[in-house]
Amino acid sequence: TRARSGFSGDKILNRVIARNYDYTWKPALQALKLHASDLAPEYNYDYRPSHVPSELKRGGHTYYLPRGWYRHALRVLHKYEKNPKWLDQTNTAGEWPVAYHGTKAWAVSSIVQQGL
Repeated sequence: TRARSGFSGDKILNRVIARNYDYTWKPALQALKLHASDLAPEYNYDYRPSHVPSELKRGGHTYYLPRGWYRHALRVLHKYEKNPKWLDQTNTAGEWPVAYHGTKAWAVSSIVQQGL
């Protein structure tokens, strides 16, 4: 019941049945072995509302947004060269295309500390 209490408005998460899972309640940062400074909340985004487009372009390439999901962003800019053009968001030459992926909880800390 507790797991469902915060998800009543979410069409996917409201189907979680707590008794079907082994779990421990911990703050997310503790569970993922992250520090608040590892997060970039200014880049968090909610892809669940109906007004979110299904596709955009980056670096001249079309990418498809993960509609129905919520993005929690990690701070990565300080891990690369001073002005990493490939991470820009202006749809200009030199940018890398966008890809979205899910990550297992146990891998997040390593990605933040060491990169991919």
